[in-house]
Amino acid sequence: MTRIVKTAVRGGALLLAAALIANAAPPEPNHPTGTQGLLLIDKLGAHIRFFDPITFQEQSSIETTANPHDFALTADHKTAYVPIYGDGVYGRNPHPGHEILIVDMVARKVTASIDVSPYHAPHGIQIDAKGLLYVACDLDRRLLVVDPKKRAIEAAIDNEGSGHWLAILPDASKAYVTNKEDKPFVSVIDLKQRKIVARVSVAGGTEGIAVSPDGKRIVVMAHAEPTMVVIDPATDTVIDRIALQGQGRGAYKVYYTPDGSKVLTMNLERGR
Repeated sequence: MTRIVKTAVRGGALLLAAALIANAAPPEPNHPTGTQGLLLIDKLGAHIRFFDPITFQEQSSIETTANPHDFALTADHKTAYVPIYGDGVYGRNPHPGHEILIVDMVARKVTASIDVSPYHAPHGIQIDAKGLLYVACDLDRRLLVVDPKKRAIEAAIDNEGSGHWLAILPDASKAYVTNKEDKPFVSVIDLKQRKIVARVSVAGGTEGIAVSPDGKRIVVMAHAEPTMVVIDPATDTVIDRIALQGQGRGAYKVYYTPDGSKVLTMNLERGR
């Protein structure tokens, strides 16, 4: 069984961090690894921050126009794509954003942006081996397929639920989109047909989601309770439910370690 490692994030301002390296590409682009630096998306602080991976001292930062919410890296780790969600949070986002920033990771600056209008509030983002981006826009209930080279939307797929975080299989055959408390299921989208093909029921909605590096398991954090739901992508069915020990509320993000041996999750509540 997968071992769960818990970590705490205070105040919800610092969204996530991932190790980067420019020397070699990881086997799967949504499981970046490395030793060169740390990229951190500071949601409520409206900054993209760069840290030393040894000392954890901040080296530089980029101020954004409004709340950034996630990132995806190209396989060579030279470019990051950062959705700008808006100046609010889920359910209270009065001025939703409509851009994905293009960040030069070597120069550590924003070089351009992708306008996803008429769609709004881009949130979770993933990238496939070919470099296509997949972005959940919760206000429009769409999963966008974006070509970053053309800076154009290829498709806007009906998600049925609001959509929040997402994960794609390593072969980019399917996407799994969580719907927080909006819908009691994870939307399963066939990325070839570009339509919903299944709905995996999770009462109370869902938050963070991650695919194992080998693509054989999907883990989802339940919104309403401190539980991790395990899905088999071969059947799109729930095969296990794992309680988060010492937690009184649902967690909101989840990541696999690159070797697939552990899962890390985070919560606003300290463990007891």
